[in-house]
Amino acid sequence: MSSPRYALNATWRVEPNSPAVLGEKYLAVLDAITNAVPGIGKWLLGKPPYQDECITIDEARTKLAAWVEDNPSLIDDAPDPESGYMLLAMNMSERSPKNVGLIAGVGGRLGDSIRFRVGSVTVPSDLETVTYPLFRAALLAIITQFPPVWANAYLYIEDYDITSLVSGIPPHPGSTYNTRSLIH
Repeated sequence: MSSPRYALNATWRVEPNSPAVLGEKYLAVLDAITNAVPGIGKWLLGKPPYQDECITIDEARTKLAAWVEDNPSLIDDAPDPESGYMLLAMNMSERSPKNVGLIAGVGGRLGDSIRFRVGSVTVPSDLETVTYPLFRAALLAIITQFPPVWANAYLYIEDYDITSLVSGIPPHPGSTYNTRSLIH
């Protein structure tokens, strides 16, 4: 049985912005998603080391620049100024197929990116949560706040290139989105 995971990715050029502006744009994406899909729940914002501790959007708004600065991108568990900041939001603290997340790498010198997903790497997406209104709202909010060089929506099914998804149809060939298929 396949375990589909649905997500959006966007990447844009480096545009120098202050931590406060980056925080405003990021929270504007979350607000737009919430306004378009009110049942999404309340967002919890990750706090390093991103294990159990979270803060609310209201707490982040009171000290926006400090919140962004308190979330540096890490390489080998050390802050990496070249990579900027890692901002993480989710609509629930537990791992669940209904868990919706927004992860942004912003303020770096090499380019910025954002990923919106339902489920997680280890948990497939809930198909009742993966809806057109949710993904449309997320994509429009992302491209409005962080105009990307490119963006894509995708479905990932592990081992799609090994096992046929439909009887009588051969497996789909490997894709650049699935590096596992390139390692065989």
